[in-house]
Amino acid sequence: MGEKRKSIIVKRKFQHNIALIITLALFILINILFVVGYFIVESMTDIQQLKETLAYVITAVELVS
Repeated sequence: MGEKRKSIIVKRKFQHNIALIITLALFILINILFVVGYFIVESMTDIQQLKETLAYVITAVELVS
């Protein structure tokens, strides 16, 4: 156990793969949120009910994250 590395070396290809996976996952998540939001808006006719529902959804998302 003579010499230990002072720093961890991460390969560039691994970094690019992880960055690509995270970017694609976020893109898919944002698209899902847009689709769900579209269906919520289309299903409600009362504006006040829509505002209240969206406020609850935003609060829930903030609490979870």
